[in-house]
Amino acid sequence: MPFIVEKREAFIMHCAMRAVLKYEPGIIAITGGVGKTTTQVALMSVLADIRSIHTTSEEVNERMHLPFAALGIKKEESGFLFWTRALWTAFKTAYMSSNYPELLILECPKGESHRFISIARPQITIVTAIAHESETDAGRLLSGLPSNGYAVINRDDARTRAVALRTRARAITFGFEEGADLILSNLVHRSEKTPSGNKPVGISFTVTYGNQSAHVTMDNTFGKAAAYAAAAAMCVGTAFGLHLARTAEALRYLEIPKGRMSLSMGKKGTYMLNDTNASTEEALYNALEAALAIPAKRVIGVFGAVQKQGDEWRMQDILNKLAIKTCDAIITIGNSPINVDSKKKIRFDNGEAAAAELQAIIERDDLVLITGQGLEAIIEGLGLISKRGY
Repeated sequence: MPFIVEKREAFIMHCAMRAVLKYEPGIIAITGGVGKTTTQVALMSVLADIRSIHTTSEEVNERMHLPFAALGIKKEESGFLFWTRALWTAFKTAYMSSNYPELLILECPKGESHRFISIARPQITIVTAIAHESETDAGRLLSGLPSNGYAVINRDDARTRAVALRTRARAITFGFEEGADLILSNLVHRSEKTPSGNKPVGISFTVTYGNQSAHVTMDNTFGKAAAYAAAAAMCVGTAFGLHLARTAEALRYLEIPKGRMSLSMGKKGTYMLNDTNASTEEALYNALEAALAIPAKRVIGVFGAVQKQGDEWRMQDILNKLAIKTCDAIITIGNSPINVDSKKKIRFDNGEAAAAELQAIIERDDLVLITGQGLEAIIEGLGLISKRGY
């Protein structure tokens, strides 16, 4: 069986490489430790009207992300019939089809930059923000850019700025700090008055690029990371000759992928901010920062596991202070860096026990921030009214 799997994957890789070589689509790579998928979705919104596009899919195992995207296979399943269809699609795309997208927008999975370049060399690379495991990927994808390519860089992140020096391509930077090419300002978390309190609605901010400016409004989207994703997409839009106002309009009704800081209604009239895709300390920080900015009667923070760098947490003190400042109650499950010495905190070994406690303490109009890994029982326990965002 391992022999069959190996040969199957090798054939799909061969077909993916041949398809890219044959049709020569434009390649946009997205790398970094935070916000890759949201950036990909934002790019789709901005460019969909002017280019035909294939993207990587969350319904595909990370190992097959890149070849399946190059071949237009959107979902991975098990079983003989699926792989028969997949192999036929791969062969047909590489050797028979004349219909191929003009553009591939591809997330680079962690540690896969070498394989990425073996399939397709990007003309544009976006670096969202460097987490500890993503610097090698970012450096390799940036150094491989042609001189007439574009490096789209988050200028607010010091490690991203440093790794950007490895490219000879034209750099377009974005960020809230002065000196960025595309400057974000006036980030606001919007809310609507309800009879009993406030309902979070989304974010808005202003962008300036040269002599252009635009106001961006995004519904059901929260956090600075979403603003960065939109800014990265707008930078690419300028490289394609689009005006800021057009890209801002395209982002208005962006559908955020599940588990990435989108809002749903929970039981007892609560608001659930779902960030269950978070896997790094940086992602937890972004989630807490967003929850602090959202008007709410109370904030209840539920924190799952995230990855350590080596044997220690790098941001634990910062996260603990921000959690105390943001949350009226703190629930932790599993290997979480949130470890405050406070009456606000309750620790559980499993999600089922935590879900029972959470249901006992929530009240109408509470904002429940759910961030980290291993929190499926919490999501189920709260019960979603709206499926958007999860």
